Amino acid sequence: MNKKLLAIIGLLLISVLVSWNIFKPGFFSMHDDLQVMRLYEMKRCLNEGQIPCRWSPDMSFGYGQPMFNYYSATPYYTGAVFKSLGFSFLFSTKIVMFISIALAGIAMFLFLSQFISILPAFVGGAAYILVPFRALEIFVRGALAENFALALLPLVLYGIIRLIIKKDKISFVLLSFFSGLFFASHNITTLISSPLILSFAIILILLNKHRINTLILLSGSAILGIGLAAFFLLPVLFEGNLVNTGFLTSGYFDFRAHFATLSQLFINQSWGYGASEFGPNDKLSFSVGIVQSLALIAAPITLFINRKSLLKTPKFLLATFFVFGLLSLFLTSIRSISLWELITPLSFVQFPWRFLGLTALCSAVVLAVFLSSLNLKSQKTFSILLVFALFFINFRYFKFEKSFPSATDDTYLTGPVFEQSQQSAFFDYRPLSMVTVPENIAPANPVVLSGLGEVKNFQKRSAYFSADVDVSFGQATVTFPITAFPDWKVYLNSSITPTPYQIDKEHGEITITFNKGITLVQGYFEDTSIRKIANAITFISLLLVLVIVVAPHDKKNTQ
Repeated sequence: MNKKLLAIIGLLLISVLVSWNIFKPGFFSMHDDLQVMRLYEMKRCLNEGQIPCRWSPDMSFGYGQPMFNYYSATPYYTGAVFKSLGFSFLFSTKIVMFISIALAGIAMFLFLSQFISILPAFVGGAAYILVPFRALEIFVRGALAENFALALLPLVLYGIIRLIIKKDKISFVLLSFFSGLFFASHNITTLISSPLILSFAIILILLNKHRINTLILLSGSAILGIGLAAFFLLPVLFEGNLVNTGFLTSGYFDFRAHFATLSQLFINQSWGYGASEFGPNDKLSFSVGIVQSLALIAAPITLFINRKSLLKTPKFLLATFFVFGLLSLFLTSIRSISLWELITPLSFVQFPWRFLGLTALCSAVVLAVFLSSLNLKSQKTFSILLVFALFFINFRYFKFEKSFPSATDDTYLTGPVFEQSQQSAFFDYRPLSMVTVPENIAPANPVVLSGLGEVKNFQKRSAYFSADVDVSFGQATVTFPITAFPDWKVYLNSSITPTPYQIDKEHGEITITFNKGITLVQGYFEDTSIRKIANAITFISLLLVLVIVVAPHDKKNTQ
């Protein structure tokens, strides 16, 4: 059997073992208990023709929220694919969780195997799976989107080095595709990881003899990748002023309250399922990992001892990832607070210990390159010992605090649990029109505020609502249980011209005054100019990918 394939199978087996608790019957507890709800909202969007999904009608107490206009797209589109194949919402969520674990190891292996031998690359993949922070992400925090993005990160790095080596159109398209998935997966991880990706690419360009051609190839592929993710990126960048974002960086989410101590990073190996709190008394673990910590210590020693024998590319890579590993650790410490206050966008990271995701990646690379510097016999011995140590030390973390064996889709998508999910994350992407927190779930039907009127045949979908409003005398004012947000437009009696509407001062509901008679009212969630441009760029980028794939292959251009 091909050695690479054997290594990938081995990493899949490791992933199955650490994911075993995920696939037990029912579901489980986690901090971010909205994964099933988010997938439900995504699938509802797609079923009702809202593509791409932006407006989530059941969120914000049932008044609606532009969740997927800003929040991670890739993991939930992935989950929607599995739901379309007939799996339940719960099981589809579990599949995406498993993918985020398995893909991390396999992507790391593919990346490392481009410049070191298979065995050290395999250990690097195992180290990227069996790291405490990954267990924290899935089994404690339930940070599915963040973990998914961290799994895609080495895939982007793999795409970069593959394109530089092969210089073929398949590699060009793969890097664009991987980049697009990554950019649309998790905003914070993109922010944290971009300096590493850029530095890695620059170093490889400088090490390459054909620097200009390499720069053109990488730039073109990256631009195409950004184009593929434009449907998501442009609204995030240019429509942030349409929602209340102050909550995301203040109070509990102020980064100043969430720095990690050296003891938490390197000494304290206790595990917990509580919250991140101000000071050192957090109820969860920020451990770098014993093996991962030793790898970072071994990096400078390896560079010094093998400064002549180590191949040029691995040496530069070892140095690069060692430096970024130290930098990511520094940024988790309160000693970096002046840097956090200087670089304003970092405030959206919220938790400085999120940089441990980057530390996990860097330590896995450093560990693998360290192994590759040893002779073959030592490689085999150390590889066995390290994989055993990774399992022995970290496997115990990959379990949930509580499980609910009898839970089904109905448990989460009906009744009180569903209503609780509707109320959760209310402040995350709250439209400016919604000023106060509702006391109750939105009414199922429109409410006549004044006048003699009756609302019949009310329908509410993810991006559309309609009703017949019968006013028997004078005028009647009706409020619809949908929060106003650009670009909800209302049309009366099938008119092609939208009618102006009022906005409720508390919950931001769409409110209309009707004259005597029966009026057909229809509301459509339409795209703003930014979204139209973003969708067009993504569509054009998809066409370009198709053209590149089907275009005749010119061997002369790849030499």
